[in-house]
Amino acid sequence: MAVNILELVKGYLTPDVIQKAATFVGESPSATQSALAGAVPAIIGALSDMSSTKAGADQIGRTLDAGRFDGTALNLSEPRRDGERIAWVRVWW
Repeated sequence: MAVNILELVKGYLTPDVIQKAATFVGESPSATQSALAGAVPAIIGALSDMSSTKAGADQIGRTLDAGRFDGTALNLSEPRRDGERIAWVRVWW
């Protein structure tokens, strides 16, 4: 059975997550949901394109290793600022 990554990621964007993200960035939940509805497919598409080459896949791996990615990117229970970046959105940067 094929896995639809887009639908899988969208499944994590529950109303509670949308509300917490909206509060954190100072936008309405509807504006935040609209922004994420456009951002998620764009990010997945970019990752898909990048991973189509060995160099791109290696870069994704190095980025995740450097960020000590632990799978909690969507944990908005305690969003905090980390220097110039927002810690809970650091998936790619």
